[in-house]
Amino acid sequence: MKNFLGLILMALGAMATLYCGLVSLGFIGISLIGFIGTLGREGGRDLILYGGFGGLATLLSLGVYLLGKALRNAPPRPRQNPYSRYF
Repeated sequence: MKNFLGLILMALGAMATLYCGLVSLGFIGISLIGFIGTLGREGGRDLILYGGFGGLATLLSLGVYLLGKALRNAPPRPRQNPYSRYF
């Protein structure tokens, strides 16, 4: 069950990381073009806003991916016989 949950978290985390990263880069690129085109008079706040929120969303989704990877690659627990300490 842990492997399946890890696989699901890895898939969702990878897709969300790619989506958030690409969308953030698109918005940052458009704002950067406006910032350069107006010689720094417009678009500076937008760059900070898109970079902050987009970066935070990307880092959170990367954390979901890494959590799924940790669950999937966890070493198996050793099997114990429940009556081994009595006999």
